[in-house]
Amino acid sequence: MKRMKGKTTNVCHTFIALLLGIILIISVMPVQAEEKPAVSLDAEALIISKYVWRGLEVNEDFVLQPSITTAYGGFSFNVWGNMDLTNFGEDECVYTADCDDRSGQFTEVDLTIDYTYSWEKFSLSAGVINYLFPNWDGSEDTFELYLSGSVDVLLQ
Repeated sequence: MKRMKGKTTNVCHTFIALLLGIILIISVMPVQAEEKPAVSLDAEALIISKYVWRGLEVNEDFVLQPSITTAYGGFSFNVWGNMDLTNFGEDECVYTADCDDRSGQFTEVDLTIDYTYSWEKFSLSAGVINYLFPNWDGSEDTFELYLSGSVDVLLQ
């Protein structure tokens, strides 16, 4: 139980640090006289029949995946989660050695900071994703840096 409380505390500390970082970035951005970007907020909660991540089946049963994103200018901050709705893997100890029932618990929380710069038909994005696994014994949180580009084309 202590381990789970520690992981929850780490999730909260990471979330607060990322949120403060975004607020700091937004507060020091120069304001252009001709067009001031608006702050936007988007939220969703999906019930998915199977959680597949990069081709790997993480949970073959139903999961809840809520997400909330705030954006300002080219910056955005997203919190995404995966909550198991069944006790998937309890009998087989899938992805863990403890075989605990994780139904109704968040097994993954992702925190993403992104900056996207767009011009004409092109855009370039850079960011970091912090992957947190709050209810998995022995799991290690990790992060990923990314850079991507895109071009608007016919029939996109």
